[in-house]
Amino acid sequence: MVRFADGLNKYKILFEKIAKENNLIWDYCFKSNVGRYLDSDKKILTSKPINAERLQVGLHEIGHKLFRNIKPSYLQEYLCEMFSFEIMRNNNIPIKKKVKDRSKKYIAIKTQMAINRGLKKIDSKVKNYIKKDYSNTAQLKSGFIK
Repeated sequence: MVRFADGLNKYKILFEKIAKENNLIWDYCFKSNVGRYLDSDKKILTSKPINAERLQVGLHEIGHKLFRNIKPSYLQEYLCEMFSFEIMRNNNIPIKKKVKDRSKKYIAIKTQMAINRGLKKIDSKVKNYIKKDYSNTAQLKSGFIK
């Protein structure tokens, strides 16, 4: 757990600490909640983590370095989301409901894309994560997730 001095941007400090631990460089080049991990450059492109929501996006991108060899891609995305939430919980940073909801929707969309590409079986952890809120999308609704 990182200890933060008053007045400092604790989100930025935490993000940069985790990025350094993973031998990543970063560039704050976006102005909204988006990010990108460039494996060839070992670089994270993200918006400055000025709040918990932007921190979660940046941590998710760090997760892509850790889980870059995981296939299928929907599972990698799920693991990156769980990684970001774990780091935030371990550092006593509350995760807002809207961030959790956005995460579930994102994973449901990525899972649906995998189904559309021919995925036959959804990982049980992912299925349980999205089941309650997003089981009413196209093929998910048609019985793929029960």
